[in-house]
Amino acid sequence: MVLIGMPDAATKAGVSRSSIKRALENAGVNLHKINERAWAVEETDLQAYLERRGGSLERGRPAGSPNRLRKGHAPSHLRDAFCEWCDLTEESSVVEVGGEDKPIRWLLGRLWNCTDVLAAVYCQNLEIPVGSTYAVAVRDVMSKLGEEAE
Repeated sequence: MVLIGMPDAATKAGVSRSSIKRALENAGVNLHKINERAWAVEETDLQAYLERRGGSLERGRPAGSPNRLRKGHAPSHLRDAFCEWCDLTEESSVVEVGGEDKPIRWLLGRLWNCTDVLAAVYCQNLEIPVGSTYAVAVRDVMSKLGEEAE
């Protein structure tokens, strides 16, 4: 049996516990509830799921898993794309990242926990305190986008 839900088990598997739980439930695999945040599953069932995604228990993160920023420094191409989007004279729902058009909400999600400090000129343009992080900026932008949708 493999425990799903404890930090070391999720890290070892390379995917979130909710992702594993949902996929296994959808595949009809029996999960054994340990408590509100943990389940147990047969190791062979977990291994089969990971192999379908291109990973294994030994290798860790399956191929193609999203590389979402948990907290800290975000890649410069994402920060640059945000600044370029901020420079647009008209608000756009699309931003160019690495030569590809992506929805602005996709980019905001990638920068959601970024602790890098945003340049003062962008802070002033967004009317947030100078010295704010990208996380503060994207949360502000997201709240404004949410208000427009209502």
